[in-house]
Amino acid sequence: MVVDGLGWLDQQALIEYLQHKDLAVEELQPRFSLLPTTTEFAKWGLYAQQTPRADVWENNMNKAFAKVGLGKRYTDSQDSQLKQDIQGDRHPLYCWDTTQLDKLYHEKKDWELLYHTDRPRVLQGICDRIDFYLNKHPERDRLKIVISSDHGQLLGASSQGVICPPNLTPQGRTAKGVTDNPNFVVLHRHDFDLPEDLSIVKDASTLSSFSYSQDQTVIGSHGGLFPEEVVIGYAVLSRQVQRSPIRLHCSGSGEANQSGQLQLSIHNPNPVSLTDLILTIDQLPHFQRGQPLSEPIPPKSHQTLSLTLPTCPELPPNASNSSLPLSGTLTFQYAGVEPGTANLNPNATLEIKQLFSSNLNLDDFI
Repeated sequence: MVVDGLGWLDQQALIEYLQHKDLAVEELQPRFSLLPTTTEFAKWGLYAQQTPRADVWENNMNKAFAKVGLGKRYTDSQDSQLKQDIQGDRHPLYCWDTTQLDKLYHEKKDWELLYHTDRPRVLQGICDRIDFYLNKHPERDRLKIVISSDHGQLLGASSQGVICPPNLTPQGRTAKGVTDNPNFVVLHRHDFDLPEDLSIVKDASTLSSFSYSQDQTVIGSHGGLFPEEVVIGYAVLSRQVQRSPIRLHCSGSGEANQSGQLQLSIHNPNPVSLTDLILTIDQLPHFQRGQPLSEPIPPKSHQTLSLTLPTCPELPPNASNSSLPLSGTLTFQYAGVEPGTANLNPNATLEIKQLFSSNLNLDDFI
């Protein structure tokens, strides 16, 4: 599904609602919107998977979606048809293109009310509708839900701080034409594969809008280069997610009461990254309460981390060799949204160099 105006932060909120519907995240990654971040160009590029240069672009989303080559696109006014088609399993791909969130941003005039009351309500409503459609499919557990967007929105209210030069035609945070005004960045059509030259205001100002609040500020403005406009998400969710086990191999060496080194190998065969890693090792005081690991583990990768051990423990008095067996766990998040754990390999050891001690007292021989 394509949620018009769904920025990266809003997508996190939507996914949290969906997880309460027993949907699990298979993949979640940030992406950059096509420039400029306006629906007519960014959504067209999302569907067509092309830049909107003059010889291919036209402001028609159905024609852009046709370039996908399969499935059918449905707008909010076609919800009944979408329900019937899903129930009848008529297509391999169903694309629900909803403008509910973008429309909310453009129509509301009080940012605080929008963000804390209206926004959660609309995101929850989209979540409920996804769950409704999913339950209509005869084989719902084999469906994949893919969620993305064309662009995000400026967070908060935007003012009209920049005056649009007279030779430009304003449209939100963009304007048609070229200017040397230092308050603008120019996207030349040849450099950005656009049908015409466009100028984008540099700061958080808005040049024009369909509606204004009482203090003449604008909510839901986009088209510019701010992170909340440009950074969108790509997520894949499903009813059933088969996680492959995470395999660990831990070994190390050092001298008793001196610093040492651990090597932790992590094999992640899953299509999502592992984040928020915390390593706990029962036999090592430094790791007994858990130590965070700074590096995420990329999808489908085998990474080896070198970890410093501030102090190696002494071997127990009854140790038969220089190897100290290690046990412990690695806790983490799949793509930052789903918890997971893995145990150290059964033969994990720390090799400790230590002078032999007999534990005998010389007074015993007197």
